[in-house]
Amino acid sequence: MTPKIDMYEAIEIRYGYSIQDDLYHAHFELPADRHVQNSLENESHSSMPVASSLPGKVHIHGPAERELLEQARSQIDTFLGK
Repeated sequence: MTPKIDMYEAIEIRYGYSIQDDLYHAHFELPADRHVQNSLENESHSSMPVASSLPGKVHIHGPAERELLEQARSQIDTFLGK
């Protein structure tokens, strides 16, 4: 089965269900040219991992497709400084 694609803020989120581990998986790449640097203070007190706000490839997984996409969009928003 080919992954589904969702575009959010011009970032492609590829996601799908894996029967092997009974979870949904999503992959997306946070581009360095769109990175908004947050202050160190904001990043250290964030509930999201600091790594999610840095450019590069991101992989997340979870039990529900809708929640997975919401989490991916939230990480993208954090990365873009929203």
